[in-house]
Amino acid sequence: MPEQQQHQPHSRKRKQAQLKGVSWGNQLPDMLVAYFRQCGVHNLLLVVCHADIDAKLLSLLLQHFGAHNFYVQVITESCLNDLTHWRNETLTPEAPPPRSFVVDYVTHWPVSFELPPLSYKLGILLLRFNSPCALNLLRWSAATEHNYFTTNRFWLLLTQDIQDLELLGDEEIFIPPDSEMRVLWHSLGEESSFNVTLIDVYKVAAWKPLKRRLVGKHLRNPRHIVHALQHFGSAITYRQNLEGIVFNTAIVVAFPDMFTNIEDMTQRHIDTISKVNHRLMLELANQFNIIYIFFSVS
Repeated sequence: MPEQQQHQPHSRKRKQAQLKGVSWGNQLPDMLVAYFRQCGVHNLLLVVCHADIDAKLLSLLLQHFGAHNFYVQVITESCLNDLTHWRNETLTPEAPPPRSFVVDYVTHWPVSFELPPLSYKLGILLLRFNSPCALNLLRWSAATEHNYFTTNRFWLLLTQDIQDLELLGDEEIFIPPDSEMRVLWHSLGEESSFNVTLIDVYKVAAWKPLKRRLVGKHLRNPRHIVHALQHFGSAITYRQNLEGIVFNTAIVVAFPDMFTNIEDMTQRHIDTISKVNHRLMLELANQFNIIYIFFSVS
């Protein structure tokens, strides 16, 4: 009898390991914890758009995050489509941003997803981003009036098919250069060995092709993913070439009767701030490879 009792805990552990390994391998929950911890994230939004994700797998993942002191909020497809408490408002009603999300109820429909400005880092984990629900959420988040791909929001998109990266080429899914978005491709290799490939993604402009940079491949445990992130460093250092996109800028001329030229330094006391700003903009244009066109406004 004691011998039988000794085998029960081991049997329970094996069942849990098998359950965890059905879709994402035994290592992935630990690797996700290591990833977000390395990014300095302790608050997570777990977005589940696929109804076929096993509830037990999801429960195990939530327990795993909770055991590592992560605060996790789960958002399902039904939550996104529940507009009961959705507010179609902007934080700046006196000067609202242009609306770029056009509802057609086929590929674009409103969702109850709002990310207010935060002073802390927030992780957004999207399980399987190849569904219509997930793609609609990405278009919604990228829209000008929402702009949820900004600093302090760390998006991680999971997939088991590397071809899903092509879906991010959608012009309405603009991932700006100052964003923090990565794709984690997990798969089973030879002899059922679990592999993770981590890819950093962004776009120079909405109409530009998706930029991809490998963060790490053949990652098999948390130590691997931490090492890959440390070696990769800051994503912004790889994004300093904006490929000649055009910035139109207005320069206010306070003394038009005395103003000669923006480059004229003989009268530095005339429109000093505008002249200094112009020089700074030229330096930025040279550094980031942009075309800077200015218009004087008096």
